[in-house]
Amino acid sequence: MWGYPRGVGSIDGKHFRFHAPRNSGSSFFNFKGYFSFVLLALVDGAYRILLLDIGGKGRNSDSGLFRSSPMRKFLERSVENFPRGGDLGGHGYVDYHVLADGGFAQTVWMQRPFRQAEAAQDISKAHFNECFSSARRIVESVFGIICSRFRIFQRPLIGTEEHCTLIVSAALVLHNLLVDRIPSRQLLVRYTPTIEHGLREPVSRAQGRVEAQEQRMRLVEYFARRDGLK
Repeated sequence: MWGYPRGVGSIDGKHFRFHAPRNSGSSFFNFKGYFSFVLLALVDGAYRILLLDIGGKGRNSDSGLFRSSPMRKFLERSVENFPRGGDLGGHGYVDYHVLADGGFAQTVWMQRPFRQAEAAQDISKAHFNECFSSARRIVESVFGIICSRFRIFQRPLIGTEEHCTLIVSAALVLHNLLVDRIPSRQLLVRYTPTIEHGLREPVSRAQGRVEAQEQRMRLVEYFARRDGLK
């Protein structure tokens, strides 16, 4: 996937502005200062949306919504259906996995970047973060394509929560139907606005399972050797 080995897709959340329902209080009021509901989407290297969970309340974090979402449960049950991993360029066994930002939990089937403070002290880890970000940003590009292609999303949606989530769901279906008709590079030129691709500072928490950390270090070694850092 975009020069990144063993990646099955990239996951992230997208806030959609809407006029909050009556008596909803602050549950839809997000940290950016507006009312929204959240789309969680898993996107593949061809800009297709593979999985989605829509309707999370805007006040919640992407990772918090993912922890309690049917998407997470489905992925956990489906890991055995991922392509079989294998040795990665002599650096050891690496499973196929989902790419996520630093707020998500790290597992062998979901990898995330190093904290920026940690990467700043190790050129190989910093290089891994760059490679990881280049592959992961495809999900951000898809969100940009959808919002540029369907201009209704350039202003707050009006309607009930159910009605607004149906509008987004319909747009996602249309996106998948159209994505095969236009080459991916042309999609970026035609529809994607300028997007800030910098890595988000991961939430401070335990680093995750030992196996996941070891697998990430094998990827670090692979990219360092492949790109001439070692």
